[in-house]
Amino acid sequence: MEEYSIGIIKPDAMPHRNEILSIIEENGLKVISQKIIHLDKQSLIEIYKELINKKFFSSFCDFMMSGECVVFLVKGTNAIQALNKLVGATDPRKARSGSLRNKFGTDIQKNAIHSSKNRKHFERELRILFPELITKFLEAQR
Repeated sequence: MEEYSIGIIKPDAMPHRNEILSIIEENGLKVISQKIIHLDKQSLIEIYKELINKKFFSSFCDFMMSGECVVFLVKGTNAIQALNKLVGATDPRKARSGSLRNKFGTDIQKNAIHSSKNRKHFERELRILFPELITKFLEAQR
């Protein structure tokens, strides 16, 4: 099934952003939109609201706000599942060899990249990260 997903290249992986995006495209997903942004606290609270009560959330936000990120939108067959598989497990040390987090991440917090967990998360992240595309997506679903 053709679908969309969202990813965030985190500040620690910005030096590798072109390589990461190339790997994603080489694995069958098409990057259809991307932009460099500086995430703010409110956006992070909305994107990661399931993590707000975790002890590490404040330091995670500090890390995510420490530099620019690339947010990107991909399209492809089962894009959410495909991107999650390519990204790998949260902890780079436990991530599958060859996954993006295994290759570019350094620890569980500085793990290089985020990807939409499921359709619900994708829709929430789309509203936060690509508000200019909401109308296009709503019209496409009619």
